[in-house]
Amino acid sequence: MSYILSANDELLLDEQTGQLTVEVLQGRNLVPKDSRGTSDPYCKVGLVAGPLGDFCGKPWRTSTITHTLNPDWWEAKKNRFQDKREEYSGSFVKIECWDYDTFSPDDFMGQAYIDVGAIPEGVPTDLTLVMAARPGKEDHVSGEIQVRVLVRSLAVRT
Repeated sequence: MSYILSANDELLLDEQTGQLTVEVLQGRNLVPKDSRGTSDPYCKVGLVAGPLGDFCGKPWRTSTITHTLNPDWWEAKKNRFQDKREEYSGSFVKIECWDYDTFSPDDFMGQAYIDVGAIPEGVPTDLTLVMAARPGKEDHVSGEIQVRVLVRSLAVRT
């Protein structure tokens, strides 16, 4: 699967492509990871081949919102895909939430997956994703991430 972005990471669509847009809206009741009882959350967002897979390529990253458990991001990323929606068949969007740390490794705050095939074409779909631990890890996670997803293939574009 390939993604073609312009120099400023904006998507240039033509009649040969479709589009997947993921907008990370906000987080609510996320787990505190800092000693002051808050976190500095950001999200990594990208495609994976299955519901437990690793990112296919480099994930997109939201900005870091400091000193909060209820961040408001309202940030979107558009990925274009060639030809038909079938290219995304069996694909998932993975969203990982992390706490930014200046002097130590960032702390994992939770993850969630979106089945791209379950998103209706041409309809912006709002989802509330409950944060989950990584398989085989004893992660302390809580809260949810609200996202909006839009899939547009050649057949539904106007």
